[in-house]
Amino acid sequence: RGHMSSEIHPLGVRPSGNALTSLREDVERRVRTKEQGLGALAALGDTLLLRVLESCAPRTLAALAQTSKAMRAFATHADVWKAAVLETFGGRFRY
Repeated sequence: RGHMSSEIHPLGVRPSGNALTSLREDVERRVRTKEQGLGALAALGDTLLLRVLESCAPRTLAALAQTSKAMRAFATHADVWKAAVLETFGGRFRY
């Protein structure tokens, strides 16, 4: 496989720094996609939305991930699932 920077995220998620070099139409399209996929939750901002999702149970995260591409990107975020696993299992697990 190539370098991470040349790989495309399966959900089309790109670092926010790309907005500085992207075409205006491309940025506007991504914003519309996020707003449509998250509805009123889009107003929270990425960091706050992730914080909210960190308080959700794993089943709730799985259900939310099925609602839209935008929500799937947030509900499957590694930090969100880390919080869910630690809440569910505490330190009582091995890998």
